[in-house]
Amino acid sequence: MSRARISRLLTSSLIAAPLMAMVPVAFGATAQDIEHLRNLSVDQFRREAKQRAEEQARQEAREKQLQEEEVRALLVEKP
Repeated sequence: MSRARISRLLTSSLIAAPLMAMVPVAFGATAQDIEHLRNLSVDQFRREAKQRAEEQARQEAREKQLQEEEVRALLVEKP
């Protein structure tokens, strides 16, 4: 990445950060409202992470069950 590009990105981020903090206030949001929004985001993130973990556990259980069924089928086939 060129120095000019890095400089533009740095400048943009330095300008954007304070603006992002000011916009909710400009629309009449209180600190409590902003904190509530942050907490909702954290809660949503946790719920999504929990859902992903549960789905992964279900997938692993299905794979384990299939493996066990394959082993049983092989044991039945052998005389």
